[in-house]
Amino acid sequence: MLDPNITLSIDNGGLNWQTILTIIAAATAFVSGIVGPYVAFRIARHQIRSSASLAIRKEWIESLTKNVSRFAACAVRVNMITVDVRTGPPDMHAAFNLVDELVELFSQVQIRLDHGDEQGDALVAMMDKAITTAKQDGDIQENIDAIIAQTQKITSFHRNQLTS
Repeated sequence: MLDPNITLSIDNGGLNWQTILTIIAAATAFVSGIVGPYVAFRIARHQIRSSASLAIRKEWIESLTKNVSRFAACAVRVNMITVDVRTGPPDMHAAFNLVDELVELFSQVQIRLDHGDEQGDALVAMMDKAITTAKQDGDIQENIDAIIAQTQKITSFHRNQLTS
């Protein structure tokens, strides 16, 4: 309903100031009633997506770290079993289980990393070398140290992404 007190009089070649101010006020109220909630909705949706993305990235970092540490411990145990072969027959069932676990952890880490990423590819290559060294009765500690250092580089980069 239009206010009967508002007049659209054209005097001196234009609308009167009261009418113009009323139209501007009504337009502003209309725009703020539509645009305000729309903008608030868009911001809330963006924040929800961002928080979900942060949670996923945190879980990814924790999972990668856990799998690499389990891989390192398992590689050392596999290396110890191959070293023990000289002193007596190893428990072959335990040895097969350890190698199985080692390969499974290697695969889990490999799947979690982006292929084509220089840092991730370097970690996969180091882990592959550690498996070979562990099975060949070599000194594995140097490989493990390199794997841990590379994992720290990768997780540090991703943690920095969380805070920025």
